[in-house]
Amino acid sequence: MERPPFIPIVGGFAQRMGQMSETDFRENPQLHARALLQTADALNADALTVGVGCSIEVGIEACKRLAPVLQGRGLVACLSRPEPTSARAYCEEGADMVLVLEVDPAESGRFRTLRNVCKYYRVPVLLAAAGLEDPSALAQQLTLDGAIVPWPTGDEPGIIGGGLGTCPNDVAERGPGSPPRQSRFFWSFPGEIAPGSSPETLVRLGDMLTGQSGGVPG
Repeated sequence: MERPPFIPIVGGFAQRMGQMSETDFRENPQLHARALLQTADALNADALTVGVGCSIEVGIEACKRLAPVLQGRGLVACLSRPEPTSARAYCEEGADMVLVLEVDPAESGRFRTLRNVCKYYRVPVLLAAAGLEDPSALAQQLTLDGAIVPWPTGDEPGIIGGGLGTCPNDVAERGPGSPPRQSRFFWSFPGEIAPGSSPETLVRLGDMLTGQSGGVPG
């Protein structure tokens, strides 16, 4: 790829952009999919993150609705916990990547099972839990393919996402700087985009990161 892809974790921000109620976003797969697609269009994002804040049933149905309209974007499944069965269902629906948004080291066995499931489908699984001291080291300990970190150095093992810190509005105003490396890296926030973030500045950030062109996560 000519540039690292841009894969934000939109979560509740998509609900806000779609101007819908929390109930509709979390329980209606058609509206969940519509909100994600509208947000990806607005941000020029290279991938849609499906499943944040909703049940696996809603997430899977949203994937089915999104598959015909991805237009070259990737599909990233978001799990709140290491759930191998849910990951398998997302992989069956064409997920290109799986992100785990919360972590409990006591669940190391479930993480290994999750990794094995995703490996079967050749889908990378990354840790995307905000607020960790060293997400990359913990991901390696849990046998995952990589992690999202606030400010990557480029020396982290595996696939690494991040570089946008924890203040999306500030980053959008000043620019993200240079990527730490071109391969096995993507731009992302270390967690969900805060629902109160400014849509205007995030749209500018998306244009800045993507050069107003689409892509596929790699």
